[in-house]
Amino acid sequence: MPKMMLRLLTGFIIFFALSSMAGAQSPLEKLRLTYSAIGGSQASVWIPYEAGIFRKHGLDVELLYVGGGGRAAQVVQSGEVPIGVFTGGAVINSNLAGGDLVMIASSMNVMTFAVMARPEIRRVEDLKGKKSASRVSARLPTLVCAMPRGNGRSSDSATLP
Repeated sequence: MPKMMLRLLTGFIIFFALSSMAGAQSPLEKLRLTYSAIGGSQASVWIPYEAGIFRKHGLDVELLYVGGGGRAAQVVQSGEVPIGVFTGGAVINSNLAGGDLVMIASSMNVMTFAVMARPEIRRVEDLKGKKSASRVSARLPTLVCAMPRGNGRSSDSATLP
């Protein structure tokens, strides 16, 4: 019987110790976070949110959807939200307009663009001397600047010679 009482007493002590530790946990730190697209490129935000990983590490994250990287960058630039997930182009455009955003990480290592051209244009070199257009005016210069030098390009200009 004394062994049983000792085990029971030890169990109660452990139970009350753990209960007091659980009550002493600090409250979750609140963090508002904006994301700019509904798609796989934003998975680095919503998967940990849905899986409870943010809460596990002490963050009470509020996800805010703002359609488009440019708009999301404006929300972060305004100070309304401290962190956002959007394209590097949005950061560049914001900073060119006088902003002070900093890009700290990227979940993508490629430019997600599709170039559509006439059948006679099959290589980058075939664009030499041609005019081009873009649905969003800021994207084409970003894409051309990201192209490797050589393919008719000798500088960082957004114009193909």
